[in-house]
Amino acid sequence: MAGSGLNLALLLFLLTLYAVNSWLNIRRYKALAQVADIDRLAFYRSGLAKSLLLFLGGAMISLIVLHRLDGLAAVPEEFESETVRSVFLRVPAVWIHGIASVWIAVICLASWLGGAQMKRLIERSEILPKTALASLLPRTGGERVWAVLIALNAGLSEELFFRLALPLLLAAVTGQAALAFWLAVIIFGLGHAYQGLFGVVVTTVIGALLGLIYLYSGNLWLVVAIHAGIDLWSLVVMPLLIGWPPKMLGRSIRPNSNSD
Repeated sequence: MAGSGLNLALLLFLLTLYAVNSWLNIRRYKALAQVADIDRLAFYRSGLAKSLLLFLGGAMISLIVLHRLDGLAAVPEEFESETVRSVFLRVPAVWIHGIASVWIAVICLASWLGGAQMKRLIERSEILPKTALASLLPRTGGERVWAVLIALNAGLSEELFFRLALPLLLAAVTGQAALAFWLAVIIFGLGHAYQGLFGVVVTTVIGALLGLIYLYSGNLWLVVAIHAGIDLWSLVVMPLLIGWPPKMLGRSIRPNSNSD
């Protein structure tokens, strides 16, 4: 009973921190998009630090409290149940591989086309981007370095938290492994509210697909790599391929603040 109380307390504490962080992110990203002279490098650094503390720190503390560090090496037995992993193991491997490949290709293509269109619109009208995603794209070499670190951290920290630690903690409290796993997917999506309703829906779908790949492959580190790869493409590779930032954004960067 004492262990159950500790699990519940830890779950409520982490969810509260997550909710507060998500609410603050809405304000932080709005400021990033609308305040011309914001310290962008400080924004990157603080975002990385908060993610490490909340997600990586929260994941490791949860696994230690639950005595489930073994989940880092193998799929936890809770997820092997008839209602969770075993359902997907019946699907032919070629289907899973095909769906995963098409999904990753669609994400990469959509981000490239969207980024290129956004760049053209900005250069045509010379209006600064007012969306969170547009404003987050790095504009200098120094920002690209931090974007690489953010992408790698997102793959590691968020997958350890949302695909392993949080579902295990929810399962320990609710006693329902399947419910816990998919609740974690929904919570993952809601945390991207700073991207608007469309961003919440898209990231929820991405979280669900990452969860399916994890359950099917039984390899947590595979989805860590996929998640990090998608973020690296979106934040670093795609902007370089389309020639980001637009010329008018490049002229607006002050050399003494965000230079290489």
